[in-house]
Amino acid sequence: MSKRGSNRQKGAPALPGAGRPATKATLREGVIVLISQVWPDKSNVDLGRGIVGGVESIKESSDRLVTIPQKDGSEIRIVIGE
Repeated sequence: MSKRGSNRQKGAPALPGAGRPATKATLREGVIVLISQVWPDKSNVDLGRGIVGGVESIKESSDRLVTIPQKDGSEIRIVIGE
């Protein structure tokens, strides 16, 4: 058994690099989102940002529709398929 990290205080954060990388993200109403397009040369353009206004099911499928209202009155729509 390794003793690495055995002298950490109770409640201290995990060792650097411990755990698995995130594989999922949950979009809920009220979450702040930034949407951008990034090219291989690392240049990017901001497509929109805002607070998720709603998440709803699309009829007759398991897909979800996420709407993000913009300041100019338009909205960004993201369809998430399962």
